[in-house]
Amino acid sequence: MIHTREILVDGESYKVTQFSASKGMKLLTRLIKILGEPMASFFSNPDAEQEMAFQVALAALSDKLDEDVVLATVKELIDSLSDGDGQISFDTHFAGRFGHLFKVLGKILEVQYGDFFGVLVAKGSGVQAAKRAKTKTSTHAGLST
Repeated sequence: MIHTREILVDGESYKVTQFSASKGMKLLTRLIKILGEPMASFFSNPDAEQEMAFQVALAALSDKLDEDVVLATVKELIDSLSDGDGQISFDTHFAGRFGHLFKVLGKILEVQYGDFFGVLVAKGSGVQAAKRAKTKTSTHAGLST
């Protein structure tokens, strides 16, 4: 069943309507192509400082970016968004408001894919924590004589 959820970003109210399963899968595949490697690199090094891990992930992301694919993907995500006046005009509503745009996109992703990405993030965090614990145990085991 397709639901509509109200979101609030920077004091502005929007409605996000869930995609059909077909459209959602198509966009999810594209998002994974764009974000998959950066997310993997972010979660793969549990010992790295968060800032350093973020830099590595950002570098991997920038290698994959194609401006036309990113723009088409963002516009398709925005298609699920409306305000009190109806559908949002991407080019006028977000002109000069890129910080706001990315906050809105984050909320849209939460509505559309929260159950999927939430599990991935939780699993990735769990893997990082397990690797850190294993590293600490190995380090402490080597120190005790």
